[in-house]
Amino acid sequence: MNFYLRSLSSIVFFLGLPFMLLAQQQPFLGYLGVDLSKGGVQSDLSDLQPYKNMKIGGHHVTITSLPKGLINRPDLGIILPRFVKDVKCIHRFPQPDTLLGNIRPADGSKGKSPPVAYVDCPRICITPQGDYLLSVIAGKYHYGGTDPHYKVNDILLYRSKDKGRNWQGPFLSTSISYNQHAWVPLVPKGSARIYTFSTEPAPGDFDGRENAGIGFRYSDDDGVTWSGVHRISPVNDPGFQGMFCIRATESSKGTWFIAPHTGAWDHGKVITHLYILRSTDQGKTWQLIPGKRSNGWQWAPAQRMDEGRPLAMNNGNILLFARTEEGHLWLLRSHDDGLTWSSPEPTPLVHPDAPPMIALLSDKKTIIALIHNRNSGGAFNKEDRSELWISLSKDQGKSWTEPRFLASTSTATARPIFGSIQYCMTYCDILADHGIVNIFIPHLWRQVLQIRIPERDLLKLPTKADLFGRS
Repeated sequence: MNFYLRSLSSIVFFLGLPFMLLAQQQPFLGYLGVDLSKGGVQSDLSDLQPYKNMKIGGHHVTITSLPKGLINRPDLGIILPRFVKDVKCIHRFPQPDTLLGNIRPADGSKGKSPPVAYVDCPRICITPQGDYLLSVIAGKYHYGGTDPHYKVNDILLYRSKDKGRNWQGPFLSTSISYNQHAWVPLVPKGSARIYTFSTEPAPGDFDGRENAGIGFRYSDDDGVTWSGVHRISPVNDPGFQGMFCIRATESSKGTWFIAPHTGAWDHGKVITHLYILRSTDQGKTWQLIPGKRSNGWQWAPAQRMDEGRPLAMNNGNILLFARTEEGHLWLLRSHDDGLTWSSPEPTPLVHPDAPPMIALLSDKKTIIALIHNRNSGGAFNKEDRSELWISLSKDQGKSWTEPRFLASTSTATARPIFGSIQYCMTYCDILADHGIVNIFIPHLWRQVLQIRIPERDLLKLPTKADLFGRS
């Protein structure tokens, strides 16, 4: 039956018709051994272990020696300020049975990685009808380096009809025969259509590591059914492949921006470039900026600049925050609707080799940044991703408030993922709506947590001096 439905969904996909109804007919994900009809939280945290190397603000701490005002939440595996109480788990599936077999690599070699619970990149939007729609990538592994014919994950959707207080789901977004990375939503101003942008590692359009075609789907019924994928082929680089999972934006002129990066591997060294994909006609045509490959932006010492977050301001300026190894988030600016950009420069925001997590508060002027507020140098330092702090800017990123502590992990994975034990709280998303900030955290690639906090309480979060005194 599963094979029949997958085959039929593929036929409908190539016809370009919605096929959510087919997805609803198969709530059991056979490759994962999970029944979606049982809800989003189907396990406890007994598969985790204590995090023995916890640091907050550079100070070693334990769950029995926390600074005043902080509390450990063993039901969630994290440490929070005591007054932050509106916190819940939205998504947590059991660890997949190892009898499902090792992950099949894209290079055809014998698989060495066992299946592992994997959830990442929660992405949120307010639908045209006013619901909150949350997408997550969930399954038993990441698409990167995985055989695209071997199914390991899907995009799952959760819906809230009461501003994020309660959630329905998960629902399988739509049947896709190959793996996914994230669905990044965009609801154009005044539109009844939802768009989602995504990396599309389909067979024949995937380099086997991480570069793949970038595309978008759309829904005209508030996110219930979805079109087939429309591949983005920039006019100045039609075959462009990259990776994309960070927020999109629309300018005051109606121009769309997404910011993928490309990766190349040279004797074990990863070389990346950051780009902007820009469309002035709602996705009909696209231009790659600052130029076709390999003319993207880099931080020269590491020959890398990854994942970008474009952010349109209400005065017509566009900001582009970028991930680097340098130890800070970097920033580029455009004053001409994204045609030209300033040279990349570091912000004061201390951040390791990790993605920018940036949004606007309800006033559509104040920028909120989630940062890890630590940096030990080098690439992919997972322990540097174990804390979350908040900083605000009221002058378009020229200056920032002192970082304030939001959360830290008190747990770690016991089953390795990506080849090692993990401590990460990263690839988060933020939605500010009518004075409430909703923060969605993929914790340890193991669960998705939601924190709801009034905007007025952001400045009640403790600074490092509040927690440890001034040295």
